[in-house]
Amino acid sequence: MINTLNNYTAPIAIGAIGGSGTRVIASIFAEMNVSIGSSLNHSLDNLFFTFFFKYRKIRTMSKKDVLMLIELFTSANIGPRRTLNDEELDLFTSVYKDKYHSSPNPEKMELIYEQIKVSLNSDKLMPQRWGWKEPNSHIILSQLLEFFPGLRYIHVIRNGLDMAYSSNQNQPKLWGSDFLHKPYEAGPAFSLSYWCEVHRNIVELRKQFPDHIHIVFFEKLCADPMKELGKMLDFCNIRYDSNTLIHLAQKISLPQSIGRFRQLGTDHFDPHDIQFVAEMGFPVS
Repeated sequence: MINTLNNYTAPIAIGAIGGSGTRVIASIFAEMNVSIGSSLNHSLDNLFFTFFFKYRKIRTMSKKDVLMLIELFTSANIGPRRTLNDEELDLFTSVYKDKYHSSPNPEKMELIYEQIKVSLNSDKLMPQRWGWKEPNSHIILSQLLEFFPGLRYIHVIRNGLDMAYSSNQNQPKLWGSDFLHKPYEAGPAFSLSYWCEVHRNIVELRKQFPDHIHIVFFEKLCADPMKELGKMLDFCNIRYDSNTLIHLAQKISLPQSIGRFRQLGTDHFDPHDIQFVAEMGFPVS
């Protein structure tokens, strides 16, 4: 199964490890008239994507079912209006039931489920450009690349040594045992190992799909926002002028957490992980 819609509907997707700076990237695309979804949280995550794919079973689900969920997600966001067949309805209902019973906030899951049902059954005006921001997008990146031949995927990276000390450890908790093949262990060392494994995968996929995966190094973005924003917008074939870049660059600011690893230390990290961070071009001392 691949996307049967016109290729101009190919989206811009934004992913990362949570806390890497994706919110500001999403706000920039929204300002550039990219529709990023009708159901968003305060971080501008597309909650339809969260519903369908921030889901442990997605890692063991068949490719056919993942692609089917991508098609439902697409229809819920941009159309066309559709009535689900029995197979689609069974899968959609199964995801909902699993998420409802496992969620700490089942009422919220029910609300999003109902929003998706309404959206699937509604006519929608096709946006000229569309996309979404949800950090977990990289989890199904291979399937997204298969479904959307024209996908433009933006992956935001911050120094893994800083990220290991972030208060946002949602992804290592959810996916870490799958990526690292060992039980989750709370703490910076496990978090850094997860960061390394995720980005080894991204680097390999980028080699295969150089025209479809663009890496934004957040520290470089903060240091030279106009240059890095220009590269990102060029990658997505979005027109802009110098005044637009000046305006967008004002959204970028250097967080105080940059370089926090220097105060917190690196002695307890795996040396191989530190070496990979350095190979990715980040300072490690």
